Amino acid sequence: MYPFDVIHIGLGKCMSTYLQTLWARDPAIHDVSGRQLVQGVNQAIGAHAHKGAELPAFNLNFESVNASSRILTSEGFTFSFLNKADLGVLIPVKHLYVARTLSGLAPRVLLIVRDPVSWIASAHAQSINQGGHRSRQAFVSECRDVVLNNLHLGNIMQAYTQQGFEVVVMPMELLTEQPDVFWSELEQRCEISTPADLRPPSRTGQNRTHHDRLALAAGINRLQARLADGVRRGASADASIILQALSQTQSWGARRGLAGADEETLSDLRALVNCADADEFLDYTVDAEFVDYLKRQFLAPLRDHDVVMPMLERYERSLDALLTSPDQRTQTPPQHR
Repeated sequence: MYPFDVIHIGLGKCMSTYLQTLWARDPAIHDVSGRQLVQGVNQAIGAHAHKGAELPAFNLNFESVNASSRILTSEGFTFSFLNKADLGVLIPVKHLYVARTLSGLAPRVLLIVRDPVSWIASAHAQSINQGGHRSRQAFVSECRDVVLNNLHLGNIMQAYTQQGFEVVVMPMELLTEQPDVFWSELEQRCEISTPADLRPPSRTGQNRTHHDRLALAAGINRLQARLADGVRRGASADASIILQALSQTQSWGARRGLAGADEETLSDLRALVNCADADEFLDYTVDAEFVDYLKRQFLAPLRDHDVVMPMLERYERSLDALLTSPDQRTQTPPQHR
């Protein structure tokens, strides 16, 4: 007997926090976070890349429990390395590694997808939330492998089907636009119950991002990063402790501070930090090869999944507009329900 009915593997920035919050607050649903496993996997991938270390096997011991629905969840199973451009080429290796590690834990995996252009905007915002400071143009250029391999659905699906999983794909837009249909389809396809309480989580629980403040957040993060460089060069006795504190501040300081800032505070911060113009910071261009790649590796694998089919024309129009429409490139993703 499998310890889980389904493993929710991502994609990242596809309302994972929303789903996890609803599952967690329903006592009839047994949900387990895979966050610690993801941390171990990412560390192993980094050691493999930088030191040639072997990828270790993880000894997972999940006991089967008596619950109406049993879910192992982490978007980090497929969401990787937003601020580590050098690890982008290893994302396909991670997919194979994670799928092999999770083998035998459930009969199926759940993959939520969304408009890929909207995903790029949201992933870039998340890179800032995690302490990065690249503009959107720098993100899609310097982290090209990261973006394209995170969206390579062909690799993801193949990695999991090779391990015997059924891959259930659901579009995020169905949840935002037709929630009743989404939950009904999810029940049927994953054999899990709909949470009893479908009230939207709190604003904090929904993991909201203020896209109009990203340029300012990036400027603050860049300042923190330069301070960390100075600490490393100084090599003082307490350098490691200070670097840990700066790392935590860079990852969370701007994100939390700006989320709660009033207009006076924001005005003061903009005067203190040399940040880019907000619109210029979000503008970007890509080449035709970038778009063609996503049509082959993101759109084409979805054609075998009927519940996503109504969204494919919308997704394709969105990708085509990347080459023609500045408004499309700088779009702000709609807020979660």
